[in-house]
Amino acid sequence: MNPKMTLHPSGARGVLAVAVSLVAVACTGGSVATTTLPPANRVDCSGVIDAYENLPDPFFSLRVFDTIALEPGPLDLGRGGEPGTAYEGLRFAKFGLIIRADRAVTLEIVNVQPGDAVMAWTPLEDPDRPATRIDVGPCPGDGNDWIVFSGGLWVSDDPTCVTLAVTTGGHTEQVRLGVEAPCP
Repeated sequence: MNPKMTLHPSGARGVLAVAVSLVAVACTGGSVATTTLPPANRVDCSGVIDAYENLPDPFFSLRVFDTIALEPGPLDLGRGGEPGTAYEGLRFAKFGLIIRADRAVTLEIVNVQPGDAVMAWTPLEDPDRPATRIDVGPCPGDGNDWIVFSGGLWVSDDPTCVTLAVTTGGHTEQVRLGVEAPCP
């Protein structure tokens, strides 16, 4: 390499990623497995049921990144899923999803066995597919507007504690929502 030439930091990361992949293939004798996230279901902006210029307190005091607000819980369980639907065997804990209008947010249920908890806010692009990941926004409005979607969690156990990973603007934070009892 010419001593006057330098490698841009992003190029160095790329070279390192290729080297790590080659070592992994050499050590395992096969291809490197890649992980894929489950497909997200998208909440359509047409489903906004209310909007606030200032977020109402104290009902939605669990705030993440000043972008999303949730009820701190514990959430109450209501109706059961209809027989023959994807929600059969689950019970619904209703609560509003409140986000800043001009922001995009991804919610993902983490640390739960498949089928033990799913999300649904109205309207979902695919209402018949239970979602462990949901994308919302950005929706029309300015940064001062908070918009509300109707929906909640479907869970198999009560009481239970559901952990949501909230991702917005490249940052992720986990929050815990208690259903029928506070999270430990």
